[in-house]
Amino acid sequence: MKNIIYILTLVFVSLQIQAQETAVMFKPDTTGFVIGDQINVLLQAEAPKDSIIVWPILPDTIGKLEVVSRSSIDTLFKDNFQIISQNYKLTQFDSGSYVLNPVRFRIGDKVMYTKPKMLNVSTVAVDTTKQKIFGIKGNIHVGYTFWEILPYILLFLIVVAMLLLAYYFWKKHKPKERKVFIPQIPPYDLAMQHLKKLDEARLIKDGNVKEYYVRLTDILRRYIEDEFHIPAMESTTLEIMDSIRDNEIGKEAKEKIEELLKESDFVKFAKYTPSAGKHPYFRKTTEEIIVESHSLISSDIDEKLETSKDE
Repeated sequence: MKNIIYILTLVFVSLQIQAQETAVMFKPDTTGFVIGDQINVLLQAEAPKDSIIVWPILPDTIGKLEVVSRSSIDTLFKDNFQIISQNYKLTQFDSGSYVLNPVRFRIGDKVMYTKPKMLNVSTVAVDTTKQKIFGIKGNIHVGYTFWEILPYILLFLIVVAMLLLAYYFWKKHKPKERKVFIPQIPPYDLAMQHLKKLDEARLIKDGNVKEYYVRLTDILRRYIEDEFHIPAMESTTLEIMDSIRDNEIGKEAKEKIEELLKESDFVKFAKYTPSAGKHPYFRKTTEEIIVESHSLISSDIDEKLETSKDE
């Protein structure tokens, strides 16, 4: 009988020691507060030094209590124990009774829960016999600060920038109007005169290849501008080709114009020097373009005159 009592005593003492070694709590500094106030709640776990404690991560709302702030996790070692703690500030804006729910801990292989706590939130009592009641005041006008009007300033600047950008692109891509220019000398005759003067200048023999191609393409550009009312003198090669219609000059002549203008662009802007055999070729090509297009225009004029006579 004594042995049984001794064994039971040892078991009881062992359980008491084990309970004292490991403890968890979620303890508020008060169980009652006024709505809007903040209470401090201590979350703490105490266990042997070599124990592995899995610390719980609580959400921003614990039950119906809102977490205002939380401190960093603090660890303290005392004798052969470790004490881990974290402070929370909680609040509630509605009166009533609220339960501070248990918090789950895992310490080693053991799962432990803190004890639930009941918190009472009360309203602020107002003594209407002593408190004076005032009428509702009108709105107080407060001037605008710079930071309040800054978004409107930025919005205005963005709108202005977008309008300027739209105007720039519209102006850049606006179709160029065909200028009607009536020269004193017919375009065909004027172009032939300039070609003759170019031959007399003997620029190729003097080594002035770039000037030769500049003058040659200027003759062609001037002829196109005067004959077809296209601003060829101030347009790029691509713009000229987009402006010329096949029925005005002929598809073959249009291809020759593009070939000559591109070759000239290489000479003027890329410091390219064509082979000696290309100089007479492009000179002849320019004259052929002018002659062929002039013949095509003359034929159209004759057909229109005959049609008007028949009518």
